[in-house]
Amino acid sequence: MTKINERIFEIKWESPIELKRAQRQRRYTWDRSNILMTPGVYIFGWMDGEKLQAIYVGRTIQMKRRLNSHHQGDALMDRLLVVPHDPKVLFIGYVFPEGETEEVRSKVLAIIEKGLIRYYVASGHDLHNLSGESIKRHLIKSKNAPQGLNASVSVEARYDS
Repeated sequence: MTKINERIFEIKWESPIELKRAQRQRRYTWDRSNILMTPGVYIFGWMDGEKLQAIYVGRTIQMKRRLNSHHQGDALMDRLLVVPHDPKVLFIGYVFPEGETEEVRSKVLAIIEKGLIRYYVASGHDLHNLSGESIKRHLIKSKNAPQGLNASVSVEARYDS
């Protein structure tokens, strides 16, 4: 088992991508042309003025592949369809834990995802992917974060061993 001691994880957030309702289909679509095949976290939600209201927080080693699977339609698409608020958006945050093993990269992503889930739950968001987990404390520093997500957040998160 690899231990991750106190570290600072940085996330590079991209500009929000607006989701568009696909005509005659039970899903949303978005521009996937500039999405990288890079590790990161992502947040589906809707904008309440300038503030993001999160619906789903996810993590992946290969961003483009994972978001393509969501694009094909799944329970998340069903959830987005019943949320009455617009505009719906996707925020992508790339994480570059360079020089790390696959095991460490996976753990770093899990820590960040769980931290973001805790943050949004504590802020009163109704997340689609809410689940209980044991707690470990970490610090996440974020650059160019979506409005409403603090630049630095001390979080409690669990990562799978």
